[in-house]
Amino acid sequence: MAKFIRALAGERGDIRIVAADMLDIVDEISIKLGYPLNVSQTYGRALIASFLMSKLQKEGKLSLNYNCIDAPIEQMSFVAGSGVLKGAIIKADDMQILEYTNAEDMLGVGTLTVNTEADNGAVFTSSSELQSADIAREIAAYFQYSEQKPSVVVLGVRHDGRVLEAAGGIIIQLLPNPAESEIEQLERVLPKLSDFSRLLAENEDLETVLKALLEPELSFDIMEKEEFDYHCDCSRQKLEKALLGLGSDELKNIMEEDKKADLHCNFCNSIYHFSAEDLQALIDELERVK
Repeated sequence: MAKFIRALAGERGDIRIVAADMLDIVDEISIKLGYPLNVSQTYGRALIASFLMSKLQKEGKLSLNYNCIDAPIEQMSFVAGSGVLKGAIIKADDMQILEYTNAEDMLGVGTLTVNTEADNGAVFTSSSELQSADIAREIAAYFQYSEQKPSVVVLGVRHDGRVLEAAGGIIIQLLPNPAESEIEQLERVLPKLSDFSRLLAENEDLETVLKALLEPELSFDIMEKEEFDYHCDCSRQKLEKALLGLGSDELKNIMEEDKKADLHCNFCNSIYHFSAEDLQALIDELERVK
């Protein structure tokens, strides 16, 4: 299980902190989806970022979509919030992935799109230009320019050349009108944050890692602790709706050519099998409502 901590810091509580240790999730899902270590680093950082960003929302889901130009990874998509946590590399150049072994080479210039969906269904979209392959830097820039929230973003996925050793992240945000002393306290801990992934690899307890990074310069109070897991919300019912959306003519073509349909979920590697009988039932349903 992964671990999450929400905390407030500073003498007036004007600094909010969200942190997560997600090694178990990133390791398990990367293996399940067949990602090599260099790709797992990039994928893991983006998955961690999406989760932490969702925890800074009051409600609803958040999705992150990366679209890169002339890069090994061309498209990634992540969803977090309302009980969902999933992510996948949608499009990639396999030859370039083999050529570039460093995670920093996996992404390039392009667009980062953030969608937030409230529980009432209202959707808000914001896009920004990707300037680098540094996901933490790009998320911090998003907060600064799209939400006007100065933020420190640390995303660490570490491996020893064979297996992942650590995967986690921290986002620290200043609330409006912080005390000058709180800003100074935060500035004093910034150099220590580069040790995050090393400390996470050496310690199983996330709270211990936070204390090593933040104290004594910046005291904090834990407001929430949570254990969580990866959860894809795909279902046979959703894919039935997708097939119905193709229309009866297209379903008939599938029946004639393939005699079945096997639909694959990019986010969890599940495969949903629809037999000829299943497809005929969908066709009959569409014919009835004509």
